Amino acid sequence: MAEQRGGKFQRREAPDPSLGTELAGFRIESRIGRGGMGVVYRARDIQLDRAVALKILPPELAQDDGFRKRFIRESRLASSIDHPNIVPIYRAGEHDGLLFIVMRYVEGSDLKTVLRREGALGLERSVDILAQLARALDAAHSRGLVHRDVKPGNVLVVPSEEQQEAAHIYLTDFGLTKPASSEASMTDSGAFLGTVEYAAPEQIEGAQVDARTDVYGLGCVFYECLTGKVPFAGPSAAAIMYAHLFKDPPSVGDVAPTLPSRLDTVVGTALARRPEDRYATCRQLIVATQAALRDEETPTTDAPRTPGASAAPPAPGRLPPDSARRALFDKVKDLAFERLARSSTGDSARRPEATFTPPRYLIGFQSLVARSKQLQRWLLVSAVLDAAVATLSGFGFISIAGSTRPRAAARAAIDPGWITGVQVLVFLIVALMFVVWLYRAYANLPHLGIDNLRFSRVWALTSWVIPVVNLWRPKQIINDIWRASDPSRSPHDAALWRGKAVPGIFLLWWCALVGSKLLALEPLATLVDSSVLRSLGIVSGRAQQAEANLLIATFAGGLSALAALLAIRVVGMTSARQEARLEKLLTPPPD
Repeated sequence: MAEQRGGKFQRREAPDPSLGTELAGFRIESRIGRGGMGVVYRARDIQLDRAVALKILPPELAQDDGFRKRFIRESRLASSIDHPNIVPIYRAGEHDGLLFIVMRYVEGSDLKTVLRREGALGLERSVDILAQLARALDAAHSRGLVHRDVKPGNVLVVPSEEQQEAAHIYLTDFGLTKPASSEASMTDSGAFLGTVEYAAPEQIEGAQVDARTDVYGLGCVFYECLTGKVPFAGPSAAAIMYAHLFKDPPSVGDVAPTLPSRLDTVVGTALARRPEDRYATCRQLIVATQAALRDEETPTTDAPRTPGASAAPPAPGRLPPDSARRALFDKVKDLAFERLARSSTGDSARRPEATFTPPRYLIGFQSLVARSKQLQRWLLVSAVLDAAVATLSGFGFISIAGSTRPRAAARAAIDPGWITGVQVLVFLIVALMFVVWLYRAYANLPHLGIDNLRFSRVWALTSWVIPVVNLWRPKQIINDIWRASDPSRSPHDAALWRGKAVPGIFLLWWCALVGSKLLALEPLATLVDSSVLRSLGIVSGRAQQAEANLLIATFAGGLSALAALLAIRVVGMTSARQEARLEKLLTPPPD
């Protein structure tokens, strides 16, 4: 239904037919909110004449026999929890084919509304909210319950009557909890239980959950309170699920640089993909936060592995084996289209992804984010070493060449052979890591919708060691990776990527790399030989020639350092470009 205002049509919700009706002894007075897990009403307890919050779950859940029995059983268990930060449950059951739960009616706004209105809440308020929620969750965990849907929409904020006092926080929706160590992330009918923006990886995978699942959700809420943004966002449920499963936890400092840097470690631990890498309890999260604010060493997680817990997820940046990868991809795809997986939108009627299916060729894609960061760190080491070696070798040789006692000066100078050995070792490490990264990036292209590559993927490995060919073929391959990974091109016009411009930094990097290796060959050998001659007290024409070559050797070292620094940028740009194309392919096309 729509009405016209100011020349534009705006959606107007139809009147709720439930208003004024009675259900199981409760008269529905007004609607409070709607989400993927049902509708919440303000109702009147007819017998006791008191206001209550009445949540009615979607009818299809009542038809799920397993869910219905668990819901009633666990709601009764949740109602036995008496904690000041948990909304009490008065009653739960089934009436006329509808599952319902009755809770205390709390005057106040939910945290989702507060965040939408105010944005980031500041450090003090965020920590206070975290502490109250942590106490509520630990109380539930001590009774063997896992909330599984910790999110701002399930957090009620009641302002204090005293301005200087903090607001009182309630955690609600405990009727939708599960027993600790439960393996059910979905109903028997396949509906996802949770909210994708705050769902732990094990929930998405349908693996075993425990208290650490709620630690993950609480970490997401804490991050949003600090920054005003959800930790993992995306244009579709599938993209968000992928981020939870395979992307590193975001940095608080990147969004809110004024906050203490140690909070990055705290939030990163709470959002660790592997449950055993997180805090074992919510209290540990609070203790670590307080230690970070005091600028102390944050405590370790000391999280015991729960018996029967799910197998560890893949290491950062790596996907599971093919069979598990295929099953996981299908699960993420299917969950992305479930109505309950979009509960965070607050509008269960909106179905923008219902007809969109992510392409199956994405199954083989391997993220390069973690591999790239590791490679970039080694490239930085190489750059620093190359620059230092060029400088130290130059000063060492000058001290020998200018000394009247070259034998003594040689003993005090740096041994060029030792320097060369260190250079070779670091070069071999960096070269191996770079070749593996390049091979993986090139092998990713078919899984990004590119099927007309110029070269076999074997060339990404062998082209580096074939004389003469290694002067241009590796550069051609990395050019193709950049062009084909263009996120702006759809799979339908993927064949048009050839011939597109490549950033100038790629050519500059390649020239610096090739030039440094060509220049360094003879001058370095001459420099070593000359140092040996001078250490023996022999001043020869060859030693004098080496003095001239010193300038070339120093220049080669500086050029090598420049190449390593440029390579850091090339690797980062290329990896980010592939991630951007992946996200584009996971995004439903516009209507």
